[in-house]
Amino acid sequence: MRCVAWWAVLFAALGAARGDGILPALALAPEPRHNDRFALAPVEADGGGGDVGGAAAGLRGELQCQMYSANSRTCEELNGSGSFNTTCVISSSSSLDGDLCVYGDGSLEIRPHVKIICPVRGCYLTVNVSGSITIGEHVEVIGGSVSFDAANVTLNHHSTINTTALAGEAPPQTSGTPHSLEAAGGGHGGRGASCKVSNDINWGGDVYAWSMLAWPWSYGSMGGSLSADQQFGGYGGGRVMLRARDFMNIDGHVLAEGGVGSLKGGGESGGSIIIHALKL
Repeated sequence: MRCVAWWAVLFAALGAARGDGILPALALAPEPRHNDRFALAPVEADGGGGDVGGAAAGLRGELQCQMYSANSRTCEELNGSGSFNTTCVISSSSSLDGDLCVYGDGSLEIRPHVKIICPVRGCYLTVNVSGSITIGEHVEVIGGSVSFDAANVTLNHHSTINTTALAGEAPPQTSGTPHSLEAAGGGHGGRGASCKVSNDINWGGDVYAWSMLAWPWSYGSMGGSLSADQQFGGYGGGRVMLRARDFMNIDGHVLAEGGVGSLKGGGESGGSIIIHALKL
């Protein structure tokens, strides 16, 4: 039997949605901070149209893309033409070996069948532009954390944003524990599953991320392994953030699933997905 804890949080804010006061009752404790190069920096809601208010307002965040300029790229460096301050059109695929941080006052268009892939766990791909982001048909964007922020965001037919099994570091004690062939699943929004009747020495990963429920930005955790000395369990799901200050259209796939368990390793937990738009 496959033991798996799967958790993916989807937060969609349409218009001037308001918090309902549920979050404070669920917030058990502040989340521990890890060496996350792109942790959300908390900001206060300004009360403008489309911002999330109420209990969730204080948990909104901004990604410090411009402060991480060491990994910024030009349009040409991503096999494109134009500029991120006007319009960048990417028509050829790219394979990256590290974080990507793109920002500008223009727009981005990724032509059909292009692949932008960073197969490194926790690899960050973020695009923050003032105009529009248009993802063409059959485009694949793969990384550990993927963030698109623009006035308008469009994912066309069969396009895919995929962070499955590419999580960075999850909080400690959240992965399943090893025990013979009964490795347990990773935790996240709930404790990871365990196939053992007794959990004395075999248990699923701990619960975490409740304090971030309204603005989830947590990696999924690993499943347990047959051996404490070797990791047979796979890795958790990554993170996706899609934000449109005006209009968002999704006709593709957005994935943050955990890896697949096996006889030697427990199932991994899913990551986090945020979808925030004025009109969806």
